[in-house]
Amino acid sequence: MSEFSASWRVALRAGRRDAFRSKGRSFLIAIMVGTPVLLTVMLTTLVATNDVDQREGLADSMGAAAASATFLGVGGVSQLPDGSSHGVFGKPLDLAPAGQVAALERATHAKIVAVDRTTGTSIVIGARGYRADVTALDPSASVTRGMYTVQRGRVPRAAGEVMVTKALADHGATIGKTVEIGDGKASQVVGIGRLSSVIRGGNPSGALVMPGSTPAGGETSYLIDRSAPVTWRDVRTLNAAGFLIVSRHVLDHPPARSELGPAKQFGDSADDSTRGVMAVIVTAIVLEVILLAGPAFAVGVRRQRRDLALLAATGAAPEQIRRVVLGQALVLGALSCVVGAVIGLALSVVTVWLLPSMIPSVAFGPFEVRWLYVAAAVVLGSIAALAAAFVPAHQAAAQQVAAVLAGRRGTVRSSRGWPALGVVLIVAGLTMCFTLGIQPGGETAVAASIIAIVLGTVLLTPILIGAVARVGAVLPLPLRLAIRDTARQRARSAPAIAAIMASVAGITTIAIGSASDFEQSRQQYVYESPPGRMVVTVDPERAAQMLDVASSASGGLAFTTIGTAGIQAMDDSGVGVTVEPPAGYSGPSELMVADAATLRAWGVRLDERSVRALERGQVIVSDRGIVKGGEATLDVSEGEKTRRVRVPAVVGDLGTGHVPQGLEPTIGLGVISPAAMREHHLPWQTVRAISAKGAPVPSKAVEDNVNAALSGLSVDFGSARVERGFQEKYTLPFLALLGLGALAVLIGTMTATGLALSDARPDFSTLAAVGAAPRTRRLVAGAQAIVLASLGTVLGIAVGFAPGIAVTWPLTSASYVLGAESIGAPTIRVPWLLLGAMVVVVPVLAALAAMLFTRSRLPIVRRLAQ
Repeated sequence: MSEFSASWRVALRAGRRDAFRSKGRSFLIAIMVGTPVLLTVMLTTLVATNDVDQREGLADSMGAAAASATFLGVGGVSQLPDGSSHGVFGKPLDLAPAGQVAALERATHAKIVAVDRTTGTSIVIGARGYRADVTALDPSASVTRGMYTVQRGRVPRAAGEVMVTKALADHGATIGKTVEIGDGKASQVVGIGRLSSVIRGGNPSGALVMPGSTPAGGETSYLIDRSAPVTWRDVRTLNAAGFLIVSRHVLDHPPARSELGPAKQFGDSADDSTRGVMAVIVTAIVLEVILLAGPAFAVGVRRQRRDLALLAATGAAPEQIRRVVLGQALVLGALSCVVGAVIGLALSVVTVWLLPSMIPSVAFGPFEVRWLYVAAAVVLGSIAALAAAFVPAHQAAAQQVAAVLAGRRGTVRSSRGWPALGVVLIVAGLTMCFTLGIQPGGETAVAASIIAIVLGTVLLTPILIGAVARVGAVLPLPLRLAIRDTARQRARSAPAIAAIMASVAGITTIAIGSASDFEQSRQQYVYESPPGRMVVTVDPERAAQMLDVASSASGGLAFTTIGTAGIQAMDDSGVGVTVEPPAGYSGPSELMVADAATLRAWGVRLDERSVRALERGQVIVSDRGIVKGGEATLDVSEGEKTRRVRVPAVVGDLGTGHVPQGLEPTIGLGVISPAAMREHHLPWQTVRAISAKGAPVPSKAVEDNVNAALSGLSVDFGSARVERGFQEKYTLPFLALLGLGALAVLIGTMTATGLALSDARPDFSTLAAVGAAPRTRRLVAGAQAIVLASLGTVLGIAVGFAPGIAVTWPLTSASYVLGAESIGAPTIRVPWLLLGAMVVVVPVLAALAAMLFTRSRLPIVRRLAQ
């Protein structure tokens, strides 16, 4: 045991010495090994900081209260201790807010403070309207401290005062200004702040008002203000009264599972799919580190081969030689991982403090470091470094001592069993691709299959290199030398090619899957209105005024209105009138109210039979399944009551005109004339209008200008939209994929090319001695880079192609048209332009980079016989 530990101490000392002696190589390895650790630590820290858990967010949700309560309106509640999930049972309870407060006071013997919250409340600032979350509470109550933060001014002290967030202040709600909240109630801005004391950053639109100042329809919670903790027994008592409870004490001291009762069924279960995804990601990162760092460790072994041979000549056993190389990997790997973790934490701190001020939409909670993840990243990085050095260490221990000491290059034979294992892994990966991978949710299986196929191809790479070398005899001298060197030094070139292949394979799979997903979205895009025309939605009570504003804001567009059956309302007072749809239909069932001239303006061309039917008071419907016995059924709902009205109907074409692709949009499920609506005593309103046919297509700026003008008149109903068809949005993601692939190819290529040039110095000296031009070395460097990059990219595309096709099944086989799901054949699109650029452009860039950073001349050195 002492001999074993002494051997490792020597190996670690040698590794430390070599790391500081070969600073350039050590720096390269540190970047390759430490960068993934840095990114992992930074990502996990930022995610943990951004993820504000329930305990961290208690100050925002309940201030300084012992617990918060929400009335659910039933006689029994079963909940989890943290209140994240619950069930209800028993008879409904009808308690007014005052009765709810009284019930809580009796059960808890505490002071109860109400907090009202409404989301999406309209706030009009000047001539424009916005959506905001409004919180109503009493700032003078000490229990509410922590639920808000004042940045400027003060909190409201009376009705008619409001504190707004910076987002609304940026829109003009500065201190002293008057804004309209909800139903038009005017309030003066007295302060600017945040509706949180925990979250740092973010720029949500929100407002803080006094109790009683929020619109109806919000959610009321009650803060239980008492010094004694609210125990699990108290929670169960309040559950019986119809309240859902979140208690500080229960969060810190959760009850045993046996005490949960019916709430057990709401328990959360481990997300196996998430763990599977994480396992695949971690494995892929470790594999990529091994493949990228392997050639760099091979560089060190090549430069140390004489020292290692001397160790062997003086009696060092092969395992001791291996330990020397692995000791270097352990020293460099551990040091790189620790430094990477420290830098990752430092960058996380800087990001948390600076990013919210630079990007207002970004928000973080309290800074949190998940030390277990940090330790795991350091350990995995160190293991990856050791694994990357395993093959060079094995080759160093097996090198021919006499040949190395004589200055010749020894040869190391590889095992013939590895290619067979590679074939097995490839077959297993392909099988997984087209069995588990094509099932719904099979993305994780496809990712795992990529790893298996990549590993199998890595084991086959030396054989593939040998096969390519056979065509080298007919190529020009630089390419011939490059292919010969790649084939002769497979232990060096194979890991570099494999690293390139692994990166390109993953990118190929993602590219095919993404392109197919985008293509499905394009094919299934449904036009909502005629292309190039603006459709305006208006408040029925102010339709004429809003259309005048829209016309003015759009530069003089003329609009044609159309009626919609029923009465829109923000509560249950409206009357709904819809066409009873056919069986299996899940689209909109609107009944439009218009005459033939209005329909023509909207692009609907009725035949003479349909026009006469419309004039006679019949309904024109777009689906034969609606008409039964020559009549269609209209569902008329008023509150909770629904009645049916039978109206004569005919089937007609309600399409609004030809579209470039997909289904032709229809005006609605049915159309009826205004006279027929009056005859049946059914209400309708003017809600929508469309710009004239033939008018210039409004630009995005005009569309935004109309929306801004309408929002000041009605936040709820004022909007404008121009149908522009499917918008291509995948150019930037594909360019990012190309850039990522190019970076991976360049890293692997430059590392292996540098090693190849170092090994080939005697050959270049010989070439120079017999009259070769100085540029020959640059040309060979470029040829070496283009050979490595081309082999890696071609293999990567071949490896990633099958998983890319397989992943289209879970991504695109489910189709959603008009809200209905159907399972069919997948949509497959291969981005040939991107893949072609990977094969042609990226290797050329790698070759140019290699030629640029390679010296043409080297001093003449003595060449020994081989």
